[in-house]
Amino acid sequence: EFRGNAEIDLIYHENKWYIIEINSRCSYLSPATAVMNGKSLFKGYLEAADGKRPSSDEEYFVIDFKTPRLDDKLLERLWNEFDGIRSIMNCTLRNFGEEVKMCEFVVGGFKTASEVVEQLKAIRTRYPDIVSEHLILEADKIYGKVGL
Repeated sequence: EFRGNAEIDLIYHENKWYIIEINSRCSYLSPATAVMNGKSLFKGYLEAADGKRPSSDEEYFVIDFKTPRLDDKLLERLWNEFDGIRSIMNCTLRNFGEEVKMCEFVVGGFKTASEVVEQLKAIRTRYPDIVSEHLILEADKIYGKVGL
């Protein structure tokens, strides 16, 4: 049985998932971690600066995924339409010197993993170009493998 927080970074390549990192600590350095703890990123930073340790009394399920960069008006519509989108932002990352422009979504803050999957399905129904059927199936499979 697993208790507490964990961030698992995965890469999906050629129909296989690869674990690249597992963090069992909670740091508030990512929007996903803050949502996992039932807090906003800002509140998490304030509490950390005040010396408070994150509480794991409550367990929330979250998925963080990236898409190609989206139009700002679409980001606003998504934000206003789906309560399960806890963070959504366009960003630019550097990958071996090359700029990669993307949009990062944090969906979740739910008490069960199945609620995360249901929220992904709802987004897909309205915006099929953003959430693929494949993402939904893989999220469901991953949650199932860890017994959630």
